[in-house]
Amino acid sequence: MNAVTKRTVTVLTVCLTVSALILCYSRGISGNDFWWHIKVGEYVCQNGCIPDRDIFSWYGMQENISWTPHEWLSDVIFYCLYSFGGGVGIFLFSIASAGGMIFLVSYRLRNKLFENLPAVLLFICLLTVLSSMFFYGRPHIFSFYLMYWELYLLYRFRTDESFRGIFLLPVIAALWSNLHGGSANLSYILPAVMLAANLKGFDYGRLHGGTFTKRQIIVLSVLIPVCAAAILVNPVGLDVLIYPYKSMSDSFMLAVISEWASPDAKEIAQLICFFLPILLVIHGMLVSEKKLSADDAAYALMFLLLFFRSSRFSIMFCIAAAFFAGEYIVPVKSKDLDKRSQRAVVYLVCAVFAAMGIWGTMRIVRKNNSGKLISMEVEQEIVDRIKESSPQRLFNDYNFGTELIFNDVKVFFDSRADLYAQKNIMRDGIALLMLTQTEEDPESRCPQPKKIIDKYDFDGFFIDRSRPLYAYLKDCGEFSLEYETDKAAYFIRKQPGEIH
Repeated sequence: MNAVTKRTVTVLTVCLTVSALILCYSRGISGNDFWWHIKVGEYVCQNGCIPDRDIFSWYGMQENISWTPHEWLSDVIFYCLYSFGGGVGIFLFSIASAGGMIFLVSYRLRNKLFENLPAVLLFICLLTVLSSMFFYGRPHIFSFYLMYWELYLLYRFRTDESFRGIFLLPVIAALWSNLHGGSANLSYILPAVMLAANLKGFDYGRLHGGTFTKRQIIVLSVLIPVCAAAILVNPVGLDVLIYPYKSMSDSFMLAVISEWASPDAKEIAQLICFFLPILLVIHGMLVSEKKLSADDAAYALMFLLLFFRSSRFSIMFCIAAAFFAGEYIVPVKSKDLDKRSQRAVVYLVCAVFAAMGIWGTMRIVRKNNSGKLISMEVEQEIVDRIKESSPQRLFNDYNFGTELIFNDVKVFFDSRADLYAQKNIMRDGIALLMLTQTEEDPESRCPQPKKIIDKYDFDGFFIDRSRPLYAYLKDCGEFSLEYETDKAAYFIRKQPGEIH
């Protein structure tokens, strides 16, 4: 491919990525598990301290349940962004973060783009779509960048034992534990995998184990426990070290949280967005005639196993693949175009991309004008009605908790599933929502919601109308329907004289 053609391909790739990113974000960004992070940041900034007890749940406060947000630094950043820029600020931060990551990954694959244009361009396009699904107002945005830079340091050190940047690993670990402690264990797992794959040289078929020098082995052997210790530079302390393993081993919590669900290849959208980019990488590694580096294979296998555990790891696999996928791209010959043909192609394609970008931008403006740039589960009218009636012991739908917290309404439980694992709060709440048997009646074939209602003495219910509990409350006679919308319903307890 000649220099002119390469320049043309580069320009078109950038135009495609930018227009596709704008188009993907034109539907707005998710507000899932976002709004309570703003309130944590507000609390930290206004009080100058990090809470060590629950401050959002009336029952959690009543029981003095321990809780320290392991993402407090991200929460402060989000609060500052929201204070100065509102929803637009969070939106711009999200799209800029996605664009930055796409640029970093594309930059590492830049030379391979001209060796196999269809495969690399397809991967970049799929990464753009994936980024729009995962880069929004959540602390895991910072984990994606920290993981990228940690892998960058490790791969530089693999080829250059004198690379001093490797000593930044503990700094990354300390930042990770405060920005998103839930995945901070990767800060010592990633170098451990690199070390294990390069301790001793071997060849087994195409698999090749690299041999680290004595200095490289010593440096990483020291840095791994130092990174683990650096995680403790966090107000949560030791809990951050065990939190990821504790969460991943809680089968009930994993079943309740939809975003932890395993990928489903039967769904076309997941097959294209999640499976296809991973299959592109794995296919290249399998069919390439090059030796397969043991550390590349180990990272691919590690993130592949995580992906099969939860679809949320698909984006992490693609980010990590930027460091090894390019080595195994099978070259494909492409025909050079003459200057006149290139000019025609550039004008035509840029016009299409410009139209996509303009249309996407107009949709973003409309979303912002309608106040829907960040999605919300429930209408503000019903939240205002709840605030007016001021229930003292509200039972709320699990999915509605984060927005109630943002509106200064004390909840029963919300998306902080790790917190509500204590005292079986989460189990009781889900059992009541779905009218399933409780922990107190594991052998019961019939739901007994009244036992849970009496246990917590709820005086109001704010739930999704699709829940089985909705029909029960309408028929039981103890609660009256105060207000409802197409999606949600709010019930309050009747006065003794009103119950028939």
